[in-house]
Amino acid sequence: MDTGGSLREGGNRPILCWRRRARRTQYYVLNALPDCSGPWAGCCVAHARASIRMNLQKEVLKAREILLAKGVDKRFCRFGPKGEPVPERIWAPAQAMSKFQMEQALGDWAEERVATAINRSTDCKAIAFGDNDKTLSQEESFAALYRAGKVRELEFGKRSDLLLFKRTTETPKEATVLSGEEAEVLCRSCEAALEVRSSRTSAHRYIDYCKKQKELGKRPARMEPSYTVKVEDLSKVYRWMARNKKPLIYVQVFFDSIYALNFTEVFRFINSKGEKLTLENPSRSGKFTIMIPLSLGRQIGTVTPPDFEVVHTMHDNGRHDIYARPLGGDAVIDLKELLAVI
Repeated sequence: MDTGGSLREGGNRPILCWRRRARRTQYYVLNALPDCSGPWAGCCVAHARASIRMNLQKEVLKAREILLAKGVDKRFCRFGPKGEPVPERIWAPAQAMSKFQMEQALGDWAEERVATAINRSTDCKAIAFGDNDKTLSQEESFAALYRAGKVRELEFGKRSDLLLFKRTTETPKEATVLSGEEAEVLCRSCEAALEVRSSRTSAHRYIDYCKKQKELGKRPARMEPSYTVKVEDLSKVYRWMARNKKPLIYVQVFFDSIYALNFTEVFRFINSKGEKLTLENPSRSGKFTIMIPLSLGRQIGTVTPPDFEVVHTMHDNGRHDIYARPLGGDAVIDLKELLAVI
């Protein structure tokens, strides 16, 4: 059995064997192109998948101890496929302020640009998967919808914004309204999940600015933008991955570029830092976050920034919400670069 060379699909498309690929691309080899031929191919792929899951579990267990030592609550460090008990009371946000609505609009714009860019490809397609309900917190139905979403998340894990499929895979146009059980059936045929994040920054301009500041003798807090990962999301995202046995990718959309990071790299970053790991605690949210340097991922695309329009809404209680909503713009994604992250 050749475990150090290559396997082939359809006689002419090479699939590099798992032992020759960097860890961040193993999922692409095993999940995106799983139909290897040859008498030993199935055994090699099955063994590789088991090995990857075992290595990831070791990374997660090590990261868990580091997070606990940093004072992270135990309820945020329950890593595994098993769902969590539903608390008696789930508190829904009291109101959606203008800042939240602006961030939501920017997030929707980023998700739409990524999906549109991928769907131009003849090889892959992306469909909406995460919750995209626009019910505001002051509406009567919001509390029930919010609770239902949290209950589903506790059992099945955190849904990503998009699911990535081969173009030839039969799928619905979107999957946002599927139940937890229905969603897991669909996820069996996906290649990866994409969690899209937006930023009000032009990444390359920020990097150039920090370099100039350093040349002037100043010390910028960070030399590059970061992927911001909420500590409380780690167990939720990992639960989805463990249940579905699929990779999840963070896709960070800036106003000039798009970067991507395999979620497994978050655990490796935590372990590489060890006791020196820094947990940010923004005063606005009060939630621990981990800042992952942008360079740990890779650039997968470019962005033409949008224009903006002012949205002004007056609610029944007399409160005015005013924010800027992005319009237009475009994104181009290099599919090979994206798949290299998977």
